[in-house]
Amino acid sequence: MKHLVAAACTLGLLAACGGGGNSGPTTPQTPPPTTTLAPATLADLSAVASSPQADGKVGCRSPVRVQVRVTNNAASSVVLLGVERSSRALSGGCNPAPPFTFTPFVATVGAHQTATALDGTLFGESSGCCIGGRNCSGTCTFEESLKVLTRVGDVPAGKFRYQITFNGCSVCPDAAASGGAACPPALPAP
Repeated sequence: MKHLVAAACTLGLLAACGGGGNSGPTTPQTPPPTTTLAPATLADLSAVASSPQADGKVGCRSPVRVQVRVTNNAASSVVLLGVERSSRALSGGCNPAPPFTFTPFVATVGAHQTATALDGTLFGESSGCCIGGRNCSGTCTFEESLKVLTRVGDVPAGKFRYQITFNGCSVCPDAAASGGAACPPALPAP
């Protein structure tokens, strides 16, 4: 029996004998080091908003479009939480729409990438309405401010201004009947 074990070791058939004819001690393999990427900071992020209606005029039955793009210069991805819009009436006696947060088009922006966070209309298919069915007319100037909300913090995307001309506008929905839904921005003051 002793000769069989020795013969098996000589032929390399038993794993316990060191197999393959390598009789030297084995060196344990060290795993490659794990690389930890630095998390993104606000300094790594930038955003820009653009609109074809910027510095222009739009009728109250026409939409206001906007695109918001986010650039991530960090070595790791960043999570987007939303795109916040706030409106301000600059002239004409109109009331602005309350702030609103849009769901972003993408959930994350990869390392060293740029992505579109928002691309669409700010208020649906129209930009203004008249309170209580009364006939409103005139022009109001608005300023829209946009920022991208991320897990790292808020990233300003910029502002743009535009004018709405009121003529033949739709009636604003009753805020109480619609669960507090806001009218588009142009609500002429009484």
